Amino acid sequence: MGIERARGIQAKLDRAKKHIAELNREIGIFLDGNHYAVSPYFNADTRHCEWILDRADEIPIAFSAIVGECLQNIRSALDYLIWQLVIANNGSPKSGVTGFPIANDFHGYCSANFKRKITGVRPDIVTAIDQLKPYKGGNDLLWQLHSLNNMDKHRLLLSAASAVTHRHVLPTERQILSYFTDDPAGADLYRGVFIPATNARFPPVVGEVCLSIRESEMENDFTFRMGISFNEPGIVVGEPILETVQQFFELASEIASRFEADL
Repeated sequence: MGIERARGIQAKLDRAKKHIAELNREIGIFLDGNHYAVSPYFNADTRHCEWILDRADEIPIAFSAIVGECLQNIRSALDYLIWQLVIANNGSPKSGVTGFPIANDFHGYCSANFKRKITGVRPDIVTAIDQLKPYKGGNDLLWQLHSLNNMDKHRLLLSAASAVTHRHVLPTERQILSYFTDDPAGADLYRGVFIPATNARFPPVVGEVCLSIRESEMENDFTFRMGISFNEPGIVVGEPILETVQQFFELASEIASRFEADL
């Protein structure tokens, strides 16, 4: 019987995995297209090369719809887990009440009204769920999953924005990195390597300077990488959509696996 109960949970996670793969494909196609342009302009006064964002097309609405499908399947897998844990304990789950508890803060999580969500679950499992700290300030990843999913259900589309995520390593940086390797290639070993663009503004604004480097650092093949990130103030801003959704999926899968023997 436990295997049958676990199948329903896994089915939702499998569905989420398919949507994640679809999201990965669509983002790849978009980023490989001619939707962004970061161009170099030489500033004769400062003797610096300024890389300026010349173009950044709007993110396709379809991305938000796919993300919403991912979130819903991941979140509902957790709710279904609690539903099945109640049944496994010979209890009767209640529609609209029973579900995986994720609160906005610790006090809300501890409230009697909120604890109704896991009524009928074995006490030792309740303790294990408590240890997950499923609330903001405890397990923020779970809270972000819950909050984004709620927002998607009420507003239809989640907000996303393009982001300057990585840039090539500069010559002086390659030289520094070469001190940490015995490879005979030395600094050339790091030519073409990308590193996070830590100072990039989010969301980026067309016409702004993404990076300013000295004339001596200029290289013809220097370039940037763009990405697509969440832009939901108060929940998650500037974090890459694909990687974040993958983290949600992995966390939910880990939780489901942890309680599989109890179904």
